Amino acid sequence: MEPFAPDIRPASPIDGRFHLQEEAGRGGMGVVYKAWDQVRQTWVAVKVLHVMRSTVAARFDREIRLLESLGHPFIVRYHDQGVLPDGRRYLVMEWVEGETLAQRLHRGALSLDEAIDLGRRLASALGAAHRQSIIHRDFKPSNVLLVGGDLQLPKLLDFGVARDVDSDTH
Repeated sequence: MEPFAPDIRPASPIDGRFHLQEEAGRGGMGVVYKAWDQVRQTWVAVKVLHVMRSTVAARFDREIRLLESLGHPFIVRYHDQGVLPDGRRYLVMEWVEGETLAQRLHRGALSLDEAIDLGRRLASALGAAHRQSIIHRDFKPSNVLLVGGDLQLPKLLDFGVARDVDSDTH
């Protein structure tokens, strides 16, 4: 595995608009930052690639393309994308305050009614993706964010390994 690229702490905002505030998470492809979007006047999540191999870049491009094509209340919204001066790509999505389903489950089991209701909401999100031939492929509690900790407001995250079965060749 390649080492992480240096963390970003720019003196000026990315593309003159995204002011990075704090690291929110780190994964296999990149680092996610909480940032202020000066144009939209709202908080956003900025995912920055930390490696620049062509295979990782292609996967990141696919994630951007798939997320951009999806529009569902229970799937995190795409906002923007770009390239940093050092050549690394970034993706901007809505910022969601809350906790992951994994964090919630760590505190205790859901009731049967809560599990059924949450399952229906997440099935709706996955169904919307599937209708567009998109398979998430990493559906797990840590990739479900509960807005404000509310089980009725889930957001499906991380389409980094998702596939478009109509256009992907592998």
